[in-house]
Amino acid sequence: VVAGAVIFLSALLISIYIILSWNDMGENFIGFFPQRYRDDVVRLVAQMNGIFGGYLRATILTSVITGLATTISLGAFALISGRSCPYTYVIGLIAGLLYPIPLFGILASTVAGAVLGFMPENELGTGLWVGLIVFVVNCTLDRTLQPKLMGDAIGVSPLFVIFAAAAGGEFLGGVWGMLLGIPLAAMTK
Repeated sequence: VVAGAVIFLSALLISIYIILSWNDMGENFIGFFPQRYRDDVVRLVAQMNGIFGGYLRATILTSVITGLATTISLGAFALISGRSCPYTYVIGLIAGLLYPIPLFGILASTVAGAVLGFMPENELGTGLWVGLIVFVVNCTLDRTLQPKLMGDAIGVSPLFVIFAAAAGGEFLGGVWGMLLGIPLAAMTK
């Protein structure tokens, strides 16, 4: 969980740094091209910047929605079943922070939810239910909302988003390939 959170925060900080210093980096990059091609390069870089920015916005929005949906679902579970889960907000925060990490995020937040659901009363049933709820919420949003938000943000279809994530994981190498596969495929398109 800690490693996933560190990766997420590192990616967020690097992204913020790149966004803040984009103009300086862009001017240096454009200076490498002959004068007659610079306008075309500027348009292409602006499109790529829009795609990457849209990707970041969609990822952050999906993470926030995942955390909120997990928290609300666990609150509803506590009301319906009468079983208390004092770590509902912590589990929601973990689910939101780990969501952007493909495969590992869902697995880690499910395990963390199950463990934190089990801990207060040492009740295995509550832990399993909490883990199942976290898993279902994550998978549901991952299969429905995330492709739609990502597709709208970067200007491609939701099917393209699913294909790009899978292809990135296969051809670019695991988790990092899945993270970078979507914006790279959209920029290539």
